[in-house]
Amino acid sequence: MGTRKGYSKISAIPPSIMSRLNSGDEHSVTLSEGLAIDQALLWASLLPKIPVPADIDPTLGIVKRMKFYGEAVADWIDHEALQRCDTGRGWLCYAHNKIAIDLSDAIERIRPYASDSHFGVREWAWLAIRDRIVAEPIQAIELLSKWATDGDESIRRFACESLRP
Repeated sequence: MGTRKGYSKISAIPPSIMSRLNSGDEHSVTLSEGLAIDQALLWASLLPKIPVPADIDPTLGIVKRMKFYGEAVADWIDHEALQRCDTGRGWLCYAHNKIAIDLSDAIERIRPYASDSHFGVREWAWLAIRDRIVAEPIQAIELLSKWATDGDESIRRFACESLRP
C-alpha cells in the first residue's frame, strides 16, 4: 500500500478517512485533514478513561484549540496513545510547554517534536513555544543558534522558523 495522497478540502474527505483521523488511526496528510479533526472525538479515542475537557469554546481557531487540548493533556504526558497520531503529538508540544520550567527547558522538551517525521507536528512544536521565544528573544537566539548547525534539517529549520520575526 502506497502513501495516501490526502484531501485539499475538508468537504472532500470521505467518512471512512474522517473516522480514522478522529480515532487517531490515521495521520493527517494535508492541512485540511488536520483542520477537520474533531479533537474531542480524538481525545475520547486516545484517552478513553479520561473525561474529555468540556469547557472549550467551539468558536476557537485551530491554534487555540490545540493549546487548549495540549494544556489539558499535560497531566497525562506519558500516555503512549498520544504518540499514535500527529494531532496527539501536537497536543504534547503544548503540554511540554505548559510544564516547562523556563525557555531552556521548553526548547529541550520540544526537540523531539521539532524533528518529528510529520509536517504538522513540526509546526505545532514552534507554535507551542513561540510566546516564550518572543518574551525572551536574546536567550532564544543563544539557545537556538546551536540548533542552526544541527545535522537534522528539521532541527535547523525549527531554529530558523522560530526565530523569524
